[in-house]
Amino acid sequence: MKAQVICLSVLAVALAGQTTPLRAGPCSEDIAVLDELLRPPPPSKSKRPRSGQPAAPLPEARYDPLLAQAKKLDAENNADCHRLIDEILLIIGM
Repeated sequence: MKAQVICLSVLAVALAGQTTPLRAGPCSEDIAVLDELLRPPPPSKSKRPRSGQPAAPLPEARYDPLLAQAKKLDAENNADCHRLIDEILLIIGM
């Protein structure tokens, strides 16, 4: 009985030290890198468009739906998320 308690305690400590999720999807690492890469920079006061100038279209509108779908497929453990990540990389020119 005492040995079982010790084994369970050691196992609990080992699992508590895990830094990665136990069930990561096939694209989890790639999605994390993309999220970091695609995070918009903080706004700068010097780069505001002048009044009367049309604002440039946001590039996020082109890849946000693809990234959302890739995250959904990743959560479902569906490897098709790789195809969507490749499309995003083409859009952003990487």
